[in-house]
Formats: sequence, structure tokens, C-alpha cells
Amino acid sequence: MIPPAIRMALGITAALLCLACGETPHAQYATYAAAESAGAVTRGWIPPYVPRSATAISEVHDLDLNTQRLRFRAPAADLRAMVDGFAHLALEEARVAGVRSPELTGEWPGELTPGPSSVTPRDSLRYYRAPLPGEGARCLAVEWSIQTVYAWSCRPRAT
Repeated sequence: MIPPAIRMALGITAALLCLACGETPHAQYATYAAAESAGAVTRGWIPPYVPRSATAISEVHDLDLNTQRLRFRAPAADLRAMVDGFAHLALEEARVAGVRSPELTGEWPGELTPGPSSVTPRDSLRYYRAPLPGEGARCLAVEWSIQTVYAWSCRPRAT
């Protein structure tokens, strides 16, 4: 039998661990409709620029830092419409504009890893900045050859 004081200490420890885990929630959705049904769109975890045709959506956000990483796929025509009006970025600008964002499980372009990179940039990646009213901005890398978007929190441009 476990003494009540130890049982209470274990309960408190478990609760604190659960809270710590909740600071960077990860979520995956097969479709935009699934993300919408789960409330991710309403809560703002799926940004307004994401096309309704998006699939294979993976998202992680850090509640303390208010930062995010996001990956999804969509048809090329929808991606072209999405980036229409976004500012183009050079790779180096995209790399330095990023803020500390939580790690997203699965593939993430090595070119976007902070610090010195030995990865040869892919020709199929193009970089953009999407303004989000009241939330700063998201930087995006669109890998056109596989119709995949990688997005992360980034600093607003200095005016």
C-alpha cells in the first residue's frame, strides 16, 4: 500500500508532467474538413491562408511562445492562389526571419535548420512571407515538385 503523502506527490507530479506536455500540442489531420471538425480552424491553429483542399496537415504550436510549425499538401493551383500576394523571400531571409518554433515530427527541409547548413538548397523550394493580422507573420517554403507547404512563425518585417 502506498502512503497517502506519496500518492498525493505522485498525483501532483503526473499533473505537472501533463501540463508540460500540453505546452506544445501536436495535431495531424487527414483533410482540412477534419481539422475544421476538430475545431483547429476556429481556434486559429490552421491559419486562414491554408486552402480548403489541404490534406496531410501536421501542426504543432508552442503556447508559451505563441509560435507554430505547420506542414500540409494541396493541389498546385490552390497553392499558387494561396501565395498570390505573399512577399517572396530569399532562402537566407527565410532562415533568419524564423523565430524559435516547436519541432514538427516528420520531414522538414534541412535548408531551414537554423545555423550553418551543409544542405544544398533544392530548386523546387520557394520562400514566402504571409502576414497574419494581429499575429505577426508566417514564413512559408513551398516545395512545388511535391505540392507541400512548410510554414513557421517568423518575425514581422521591420518598417
